[in-house]
Amino acid sequence: MSRSPAKLCLFLVCVLMASGYLTVYASEVAQAKEQLKITIDHVLEMLKDQELSKPEHKAERRRRIMEVVSIRFDFEEMAKRSMGRHWRDRTEEEQESFTPLFRELLSASYMDKIEGYTDEKIVYNNAYLRGPHVWVDTTIAAKQTNIPIVYRMHHKDGEWFVYDIVIEEVSLVSTYRSQFNKIIGGESYEKLVKNLQDKLRELEELDRADSAS
Repeated sequence: MSRSPAKLCLFLVCVLMASGYLTVYASEVAQAKEQLKITIDHVLEMLKDQELSKPEHKAERRRRIMEVVSIRFDFEEMAKRSMGRHWRDRTEEEQESFTPLFRELLSASYMDKIEGYTDEKIVYNNAYLRGPHVWVDTTIAAKQTNIPIVYRMHHKDGEWFVYDIVIEEVSLVSTYRSQFNKIIGGESYEKLVKNLQDKLRELEELDRADSAS
């Protein structure tokens, strides 16, 4: 049965729209994946740098790595999502002071995890749209085991930024949100801030002890 001219036109319009959507889809996913790859590859280069790996350059290496990471990680969005429903209860001043505290804690924890990676290979697997976001599926191919890591990214100001990291199927943001909700709900926001400050001081003391040994 032949198609009527009207139905044929509608069919062609749908095909063109689908083709355009797939082109945009592929472009957005590729852009997010490439921007993330540039950041991760840059970090790995610094981790492999023989001069920066010397104990006396540890602070400088960490500073330089976090400069690179901060370009691609949206710490404000991470802090907001980790606070969940409690974020809107905070004053503007509290939000502004909480974000850098959260960033420092996350940075210290992140550095502790990645500094052991020197010869591992990063495999970039699938990348796909999830609503307005792009999730980039990667694997750290280590000597003993493979570690799956998914970077969840959102688009802002023409760039793609990481707002969550899922390591071995455990979301960093969800983990923090559960912990923060328990402390705020059971005690107070002020108690949460104190706990984070204490934890940060503890990490800094451990880092100084390691540097001195």
